[in-house]
Amino acid sequence: MNTSLQRHRQRTRRTQSQVAEMLLTTKPNICNVERGRRNLSADIIMTGFERCDDPIFLTDINFEISNGYSTPSYNEEVYDDHRICIKERLLNEIKEAVEVLNHIRIDKRPDYCTKEEIENVRKIAAETYDVVFEAQSLINKIILDYNFNPQELAQSRNQRLKMERRI
Repeated sequence: MNTSLQRHRQRTRRTQSQVAEMLLTTKPNICNVERGRRNLSADIIMTGFERCDDPIFLTDINFEISNGYSTPSYNEEVYDDHRICIKERLLNEIKEAVEVLNHIRIDKRPDYCTKEEIENVRKIAAETYDVVFEAQSLINKIILDYNFNPQELAQSRNQRLKMERRI
């Protein structure tokens, strides 16, 4: 968590006091987290998801608490994060995923697949992960550039998905 917190403070130019206020904790607690002496508690993480306006920080925390299962955020040092560049990368990843989906069959039961067929299915998962990564990057960039509230966007999405009975 210390890396996520430090990246957030560098990116947003917030002080430890400002971050502590946002997360409803103390400045010494933030200092201890940044120095690796303490972890963020579940309550503080939940407060971050409720109050933080930085989607990259939210993505980083989610990635860390899921032990790498959820989508990571991009590396600002090597990644061109202009929204048009991200959009183009997303479109390219979608094309690659569609190509793989069109050429690899997944109608066979896994019990009857050969090792080669299993590896091909793994390619589908990998290409889909690439799409999800670029999509999350574009969402984060749009939130930052247009000053959208990430919690409101997520709430709107969740309401729509519930109405469609998808969740």
